Amino acid sequence: MKARYLAMLFMAVTAGAQESPFSAWWLSSEIGITQGLGEIKSFLEPAPLVRVGVETAYAPQWRALVGMSYSYINGWHIAERSDLGEIPLHDFRGQVGLVRRLWRGSQIGAGINIFLTRTAISSDSPAHQYLAQKGHYIQDNESEFGWHIRWSSPKWQIRQWTFACHAVLEEAWTLPQRTHFISSNLGVKYPWF
Repeated sequence: MKARYLAMLFMAVTAGAQESPFSAWWLSSEIGITQGLGEIKSFLEPAPLVRVGVETAYAPQWRALVGMSYSYINGWHIAERSDLGEIPLHDFRGQVGLVRRLWRGSQIGAGINIFLTRTAISSDSPAHQYLAQKGHYIQDNESEFGWHIRWSSPKWQIRQWTFACHAVLEEAWTLPQRTHFISSNLGVKYPWF
């Protein structure tokens, strides 16, 4: 029964569309800087970010996005515990979402994330024990889910290459407190088929 309602909703949204769902595909990539917000900002230095993904037509004025980003945070500092030194992090984030085209090619969208962050510390180290007390997801080497909001600037085009600036706010659903990140990126996409 639910599948029938979802199919009817999908057909209503896409009725009369100039583009049919999944009729056009683009490969996309972004480079930029990511930064923690709030309390975690004092722990993490800004780090380079690389994002790759696929974008497809979904409905009139709508695009579906699937992507993955990676950043290597070389100097993770714990301000009040300088004796713990720097802790390197590998930060992977998977994203799935929808974006809505707006005025002159700008876009706004939202979606779901999965955060995969790995540290190079053992579970019996003082740094691991300190982080466990703070409740940040970084200490446990496990995955966390979350959400994101993204905005893309009006686009400019050179032949088939499309360029835009992006700002992304992400939240990891960590306990006892949420962890937030913001990134600013320069992106390019190219028609796949």
